[in-house]
Amino acid sequence: MTHVLDEFNVPLVKAYFQSWEKVREAAAALLAKYPRIRADSKQFCFNDGREQELLCLFGTIPVKVRGTLYNIPVDVWFLPDFPVSSPVVFVVPTASMVIKPSRVVDPNGQVASHLLFSWHSQLNENTSESNDTSSKAAKLVLKFLKVLRNEFGERCPVVAKSSATSVATHSMQEIPKKKLNPLIQTLDTRIAKELRSSYGSKLDELETCYTNKVQLLGSSDIISQAVSRANMEVHEFTEDALELDKDIAEISQILEASKFAEVSSNATSANNPHCVVTGKRFGPHYCFQSCSQPNCEACR
Repeated sequence: MTHVLDEFNVPLVKAYFQSWEKVREAAAALLAKYPRIRADSKQFCFNDGREQELLCLFGTIPVKVRGTLYNIPVDVWFLPDFPVSSPVVFVVPTASMVIKPSRVVDPNGQVASHLLFSWHSQLNENTSESNDTSSKAAKLVLKFLKVLRNEFGERCPVVAKSSATSVATHSMQEIPKKKLNPLIQTLDTRIAKELRSSYGSKLDELETCYTNKVQLLGSSDIISQAVSRANMEVHEFTEDALELDKDIAEISQILEASKFAEVSSNATSANNPHCVVTGKRFGPHYCFQSCSQPNCEACR
C-alpha cells in the first residue's frame, strides 16, 4: 500500500517525523481509499505561531447530505509525533463556500470530532487483535474519516455564499403585511430589530460555550497525561527514598563499628603506655632514650 506515496517527494519533511513509516502507512491507506485526495508538503502554523513544513493530505471527501452527494474539501495534517498525536483536520472552503460552524467544526474550519478527543484510548484498545501500532493508526485514520463523513452528513460544514446570503437576507426581511396603522408598523419594526439583536447575542453565547467545550475536551487528555507523569514521579521518588534509607542504615552501622574500634584502640593504648619520643610501647622492648617527660613508664 505504501507505493501510493512513491510519486510524492518527501525527503525534506521525513526528518521532522519521529515515526515516518507509521505516517507513511496511514497516509497511504487514506490516499488509496479516497482518490480525490492528494499529498504534498505545506507550511503548518501551530497555535504558538511557529511554522513547520509537514505532510498534508488535501482534497475532497464524499458526503451524502439529505440524499444528495457533495464533495467536502478538507486538509488532513500529520504532526511530527504521529501517532502519539491525532491528525489535525480542517474544512477548507472554496471561494464560493463559507464555513457553517457546528459542534463538529469551529468558525475557523478546524474539526473537533469526539474521535480525535479519544484518540489515545482508541489507538490502545483491541490490543489482542494486533500489536502493530502502524496498522492500528492507519485503520484509525480511516475510521475517523468515515465517522467524519457521517457527522458532516448530519450537519454540512459548508454552504454556498449565495445561499448563505439569501438565507440571511430572507431572515432579516420584514414579513409582507397589509396596510396597518403607522404606529403598529413602527412598533413591529422596533420589536423585530430587538429580536434580531437578541438572536445574534444568543448565537454568540452559544458559539462561546461551544468553543469552551472544545477546549475543555481537548485539555482532558493533557490533564490525564500530566497526572500519569506525576504518579510515575511519585513512585520513583518513593523508591529513591527507600534506597536512601538503606544507605543511611549502612552508614550508621559503619559509624557504630568505627566508634567501637576506636574505643578498643584507646583501651589497648592505655594498657600499653608508649614513649612520646620514640613511640615504642612499654613491653618486650624497652626504650632507653630519655624523652624528658616526667613519669614516662616506657623510659624509666
